[in-house]
Amino acid sequence: MSNGAKQENAQDAKMLSFVEVKYHEPKEPIEKLVLKPRQATTSVPNPPPSGPPSRSSRSKIEEMKHIIAKLKTDLENERIRSRQIYRDKFTEISKVKEDSNRVKELAIKDLEKKFSIEKAIEVQKVKENIIKEKDNENRRLVKEKEDEIRRLKSSLVSERERAVNAAIQIQKKSLREQHNAILNRYKILQDEVDSLKRDKIVLSERLTEKEREILKVNPLTSTPRSGTYNLDGEEDTIKKAIIPRLKIFISREDSLLWFA
Repeated sequence: MSNGAKQENAQDAKMLSFVEVKYHEPKEPIEKLVLKPRQATTSVPNPPPSGPPSRSSRSKIEEMKHIIAKLKTDLENERIRSRQIYRDKFTEISKVKEDSNRVKELAIKDLEKKFSIEKAIEVQKVKENIIKEKDNENRRLVKEKEDEIRRLKSSLVSERERAVNAAIQIQKKSLREQHNAILNRYKILQDEVDSLKRDKIVLSERLTEKEREILKVNPLTSTPRSGTYNLDGEEDTIKKAIIPRLKIFISREDSLLWFA
């Protein structure tokens, strides 16, 4: 319970005690209160002489009885009025207390509702901040992974290029070696062809001289024997042996020019 509620309950208790003290019923009968002899401040006078009361005394007694009856009636009316006032005040105080409690309950409910709303808003903000931080962290991690993937791709591309270049260089070296070997072989074959051509020329010259000698000896046989000195047939045989090699050489030379 709050301090304000305690203070209100204390004020209500004080008001109730005030009403009870102010409007309490007298503990002694009204007759005793009215007929109670007044304490004399001076010496007590002598009592009246005994005997029947006089006429004036009786009238005074009747008057006093009438006054006492009126006072009883007034007192009873005042007592009834006091009780009614007490009931009204008690009802009013109870209503005020109920209204106060209702207001307090409504205020407490409003505060609880407001607090729950504020707490929900705060919790939502905390959740949003956590989600935002998580998103930022995930974005940062994704960016780092993407950068790492790009670096790996670049490294792989570089490694692949280096490997391809190395393989190309090795292939070029091998092809150059083959090209040089083919050139050397071609030179050898060319030398052989040149040698055969020279031999052909020498043979042709020798055969021509031989034919001349034969013609001189036997003019009727102007044509040499076929098959014995057929230089054209020998030249065709040489060409047939050299042409396939030249084709292979030309195709390899073209491939070397493409890789160079």
